[in-house]
Amino acid sequence: MDIRPIAPADADLYRKLLVSLSDRDLYLRFFHTMRELGDAEIEPFVRANPDMLGYVAIEDGEVVGAAHAFIDQPRSIAEFAVEVRPEYRHRGVGGKLLEHVIRELRAHGVHELVAHSLFDNTEFALVAADAHMRPAREGAGVNLWRLHL
Repeated sequence: MDIRPIAPADADLYRKLLVSLSDRDLYLRFFHTMRELGDAEIEPFVRANPDMLGYVAIEDGEVVGAAHAFIDQPRSIAEFAVEVRPEYRHRGVGGKLLEHVIRELRAHGVHELVAHSLFDNTEFALVAADAHMRPAREGAGVNLWRLHL
């Protein structure tokens, strides 16, 4: 498996990853349902942006996972999210993507990583806990995970 920065040329591969996810998986990732996966929904996640890092995990020419960190430079904090194809879960893909994001955030001078997850998103909880992120209940069924970098 190869992990590399996401690029605009990955738009179709990223769309295929999202299409491989169930409605529930998409809700757990985006906190809302996704009725369409057109260019307008995909483009913000694959374009170059100084306030966002994106990585993809590639195996056999397919994106099997993706991770993004949205950076708030003035506060030196970034918000993390990840998605992994169902058949590749529990194989370390999410953790490896998170490792790449953390390394790059440190290089950018970011001091804290946060992530929001629904209480019942146990798969994200495993990835976050393995990275030593600490959860706190935020309300409305949401955990706020934190990691000081």
